Amino acid sequence: MSDGRRAAGGGRRAAGGGRRAATSGEEDAMERVTGRTRPERRIGIRTYGEVDSALSGLVARHVGSPQFSAGEAVALQWALGRTARAPVTGVGGGDVPDLQLLTAEVDATVVRLEDPTNPAGNREYFQGVYGALAWVCGLRGRLI
Repeated sequence: MSDGRRAAGGGRRAAGGGRRAATSGEEDAMERVTGRTRPERRIGIRTYGEVDSALSGLVARHVGSPQFSAGEAVALQWALGRTARAPVTGVGGGDVPDLQLLTAEVDATVVRLEDPTNPAGNREYFQGVYGALAWVCGLRGRLI
């Protein structure tokens, strides 16, 4: 430009005043100073802590067959973002799945449960997956 002005921004900083995002440590310090806490991360309708505790409690619970328990465990691990692939569809993610993806996996599990050609062990695995994900999504009041 011939008059020396800068194009389209006038030389001003971008929106946000050029501030950088706070780091986790800074956020923790701010919480201590202000007394405000961040809401806990949600997985479906449950808190991350609830789902993590449910997974930890599976070892002590011994409900159902080993295949059922394996289905529950893999579903909760996936919901927590600890495994890359969904337990039934194999959909990849990389992080904690959102409610839409969780319910899609519940739906896919229902389809597999309704398949009369599934062997008994597979059916029990799918029942475990269904029970865990239905609980995470709020379709059941408690984990079986």
